[in-house]
Amino acid sequence: MNINQLIDIAPDLSHISHTHITELAEKMDKLVAEMNETMCKRSDILTLVGEDNIQMMKDNHANHLRFVHSLLEQYNKQVLVDTVAWVYRSYRSRGFHVNYWAAQINTWIDLMKRHLSEDTFESIFPLYKWFSISVPHFSNMSDDDLKNAELNLHKATTEHGL
Repeated sequence: MNINQLIDIAPDLSHISHTHITELAEKMDKLVAEMNETMCKRSDILTLVGEDNIQMMKDNHANHLRFVHSLLEQYNKQVLVDTVAWVYRSYRSRGFHVNYWAAQINTWIDLMKRHLSEDTFESIFPLYKWFSISVPHFSNMSDDDLKNAELNLHKATTEHGL
């Protein structure tokens, strides 16, 4: 699946009410704190994020919710897909395993189901369902991007005798 296909299957969230967006904003700190606590307790956390990347993971969790909140305020499918693709490339290049995103998204779903009102959760859930089904596609694209970057680096160093 390519970028355009991911945009096509992204949910239309332009109708989410201001009340639901506000509830998410009000609960973001609690959600991020519990997300970090839950993920750090995983026995496989170092495999998922890499040896020196716990703080980077925590930053990602805070940035994730800030991004989701701003996205819901001004929904744009292109921005959604471009940003998620960038996140996968960036974090994968720093040692995050592809399985991190499935673990992360499943944990967000669980936390939101427990901490948000039913109406707010139901309005936001289509985004997280899309995140979840898109994990393999973004993982494959990031694999391709990382391989191309390695090939280009190898080609550049070979051509310049480095």
